Amino acid sequence: MKVSPRQMEAILASPGVERFEHFIKVIADWQELWGLYQDGWALSVADDGTTVFLLWPAKEYAQLCALNEWKGFEPRAITLIDLTDVLLPKLKLEGVLPGVFFYPGQQGGYAAGRRADGGTSGRVAKILIRLRAPQVR
Repeated sequence: MKVSPRQMEAILASPGVERFEHFIKVIADWQELWGLYQDGWALSVADDGTTVFLLWPAKEYAQLCALNEWKGFEPRAITLIDLTDVLLPKLKLEGVLPGVFFYPGQQGGYAAGRRADGGTSGRVAKILIRLRAPQVR
C-alpha cells in the first residue's frame, strides 16, 4: 500500500477514533501492519508506565515516527497472521499494550484495550483477530 501525502495529511489531522477506524480498515484490506525496528522493536511508555508496542497501518506513517528516540529505526511489516498468532499473545503475556497509530504531538491508541479501571479488555486484540482472512485449505 502506498499512501499519498494528501491522504496522510487528512488522516493525521483526524481525531484518534477516526485514525483507529482507518487503521482497522487498512490492515483488514492489506493483511499487514507496520512497526519500527532496529535491533528490536520500537516501544513507548503510557502515562501509567505500561509498555506500549507501536503499530501503524502503512510504512509511511511508521517512517514519520522514526525520529528522536527512534532515529535510525526502519519500518518493518508484520503480517496480520503473525500479529494475531504470535505477537499479541506474547504482548499479553508480557503485559505490553498494542499502541495503535501513534503520531508525534498527538495521542494515538496508547491505551488501546484499556478499561476505565486500569485493566486491559483485549478489545483491540479481539478486533484484530477478527480481521484475519479465513484460512484456505
